[in-house]
Amino acid sequence: MRTLSIRARFAGTLLPGTLLPGTQLPKTLLPKTLLSWILVLLLTLFVAGPSVAADQAGAESVPSTPANDAEASLPEADQTQQATGDGDTADGKPSDSARILKAAYQFSRGKLLADEGNFDAALKAYQQALKLDDSDPYSRLEVAKFHSYLAQVSRSTQKKLDHLESAASLASEARQMAEGNLEILSTYAQVNLRLGEHQLGALELAQGAYEELRGKTQGDLQVLISLGQIYLWKQEADKAVEVLEEAVSYLPNHRMIHTMLLEALMETGRKRDAEGILEKLIRIEPDSIDHYFRLAELRNERGDHQAAAEGLAAAPEDLQASPRLRRILAQELHLSGDNEQAWAMLEKLWEENPGGSGLQRLRVAVLSSLTRYDEAVQELEAVLATEKDEARILQGTLHLSRLLERTGRGETAIKVLRERIPAYEAGGQLQLKLSLIGVLERQNLADDGLEMLSQEVAAASADQLPMLSYALSDLLSRMERTEEALTVLDEAIERLGDNVESIERLELRRLSLMAGAELWTRLADEAPSLFEAPSDDVRLAARSLHVEALAGLNRIDDALASLASSEGDFSASSQQARRAQLLLDDGQEAGARAILEEIAASEEAEAVFLAAQIYQRAERYSDSIPLLERLLKDNNDSRQALFLLGAAQERSGQRPAAIATFQRLLEMSPDHTPTLNYLGYMWAEKSENLDEAVTLILRAVAQEPDNGAYVDSLGWAYYQLGRYQEARRHLEWAARLVPDDATIFEHLGDLYLALEEIEQARDSYRAALDLEADNSEELRQKLQVLDEKGS
Repeated sequence: MRTLSIRARFAGTLLPGTLLPGTQLPKTLLPKTLLSWILVLLLTLFVAGPSVAADQAGAESVPSTPANDAEASLPEADQTQQATGDGDTADGKPSDSARILKAAYQFSRGKLLADEGNFDAALKAYQQALKLDDSDPYSRLEVAKFHSYLAQVSRSTQKKLDHLESAASLASEARQMAEGNLEILSTYAQVNLRLGEHQLGALELAQGAYEELRGKTQGDLQVLISLGQIYLWKQEADKAVEVLEEAVSYLPNHRMIHTMLLEALMETGRKRDAEGILEKLIRIEPDSIDHYFRLAELRNERGDHQAAAEGLAAAPEDLQASPRLRRILAQELHLSGDNEQAWAMLEKLWEENPGGSGLQRLRVAVLSSLTRYDEAVQELEAVLATEKDEARILQGTLHLSRLLERTGRGETAIKVLRERIPAYEAGGQLQLKLSLIGVLERQNLADDGLEMLSQEVAAASADQLPMLSYALSDLLSRMERTEEALTVLDEAIERLGDNVESIERLELRRLSLMAGAELWTRLADEAPSLFEAPSDDVRLAARSLHVEALAGLNRIDDALASLASSEGDFSASSQQARRAQLLLDDGQEAGARAILEEIAASEEAEAVFLAAQIYQRAERYSDSIPLLERLLKDNNDSRQALFLLGAAQERSGQRPAAIATFQRLLEMSPDHTPTLNYLGYMWAEKSENLDEAVTLILRAVAQEPDNGAYVDSLGWAYYQLGRYQEARRHLEWAARLVPDDATIFEHLGDLYLALEEIEQARDSYRAALDLEADNSEELRQKLQVLDEKGS
């Protein structure tokens, strides 16, 4: 019969080896010296047994010596024979029972030495015990734990690593000897997890062991947390989420588990779920200000500034004293359109701690949104007066010039930009010059801007030439000087030599200018020169422009033939969609509808979307609605499809459905600026929900302050509210930003009429007529009313 294991015999004396990493050695209840020697004495008597009684003269008693000299006074290994009895077999070799008793003695001795803090001697005793009896997996397990503890307390990195490697080796041997034992498997996993911080192979072993433990246990939090940490280290975030969510189900209010799960969710891109975890962390730790900041940051990223502001405002009162929290709250209030409350908060912050360019810049943004441009200019000038960072000064100067324009001080804006140009190197100078050219154009001084930009092109390096020549051609095109614009591009292409990529882009720009000027014959002749271009994008654009030119010449058959010859460039669905467009333009209704129905029946989402777009381009909005609804059934969060659906519903007279669609889109994507503007303008146009309309459009303008369409929508909403001065600032600025929009000039005419500025109203209506407004008859009637008033 097999002798009892060392662990079974002396379980009551196990001390440091049973500790898990991170724990401390236990303190004895009696003084160390007394307790240690009592235990050794009892152990010696117990293991000697009958052998001692048979040979009293050979037994040595344990001397009483001080604890700090324990190793010197304990019996040495070569005295163990006498201390434990002879027990030799007839051939002079120790019997199994004697050998195991000796091993047991050394093992217990090691425990006592470890308890005394004599770790080197303890380790030697453990090693002697294993040498005497290597048949017990639990002995290896306990020594492995002791090595793990020594690694924890070691100050030397190399010694730490050596102990961990020894622990891992012993735990592995124990696991092989007692396969399926959960305690041994757990220690094996823990040791390799710690060793895995230094050796990737050990981390793999730890992962396998923890996965096995997870399969054999339920609700073991140490297993789940350790496994989750391993997956995070290995960047297997999806697996980490799975095990950590299981851990949370067992311990729903544990801060560390939630923090790890938050990290894993962020790694997988599941930021909405991460928000939910942060909300739980706030409930667990309501006084942790970092949780509020991080939650606000996530909500800001997805554009829900109102939710971000609400979360910050819900922080406990003592956290509300944080200037940083209140500044971020003011920013989120501004971005959500609540500029009045944002300004009140900024004013209080300024009273408490005046100064700081960051706070002042936010004040400028809020004042601008409140249309308090003069104050915004003063604030920004104060920022620039104290700012030291050249990059910030540059951006501030560009912002200042726009604010000055909005207050009707275009000449001052020009002066500010001219004065700052010499202070910068080439890159900064170019930014200021391009901004100045834009101001000159908006101030009806386009010729001055043209001269400046022509000089820049003439002196441009090879790197800057493509961009600057593109800008110059664009300016000439807006001035309706197309031939000069084409000449600029021709000269740039000649200067570029063998820069194939840049030359292709400029040649494509030439073709686009021809299309814009409806030079169809020239475009049809020159577009084929790019059919073999190396760039797929350039080649595809040239093919499209060629088809457009042929259609513009009413050569539909040739356009269809050109499209057919480009099979390798267009996808099958795209090619079919373009054929349908050509047939619709030519009035071939039946053929176009057959193609579109074939596309719509496709399982390919891109093809269905293209068919919907074709219908909308042909202003067949009702026909596009079923296609878009079908797309959304399979992909209900497609923002592009939702926006087109809302627009189609609005334009086909389904106003309530359109509003519901746009609101659904804003719930998914609160910062979707086209939707913010569209829905806000829908309400403003009908003089409905005007306060909410202003809030929505303000949020769009806050993100794109120079988008003329958005600025016009905001001005029109203010007009409908009767806030004419605010309306004036925005509508006049919109007209400068988009000087070729008939609707903006009609809005301006209505505003001037309300202000009884008859001549300006007349000029605005006439400008709208010159721009070929769709409602030309209505504009003529407005002009007739003005003429009658004037007479």
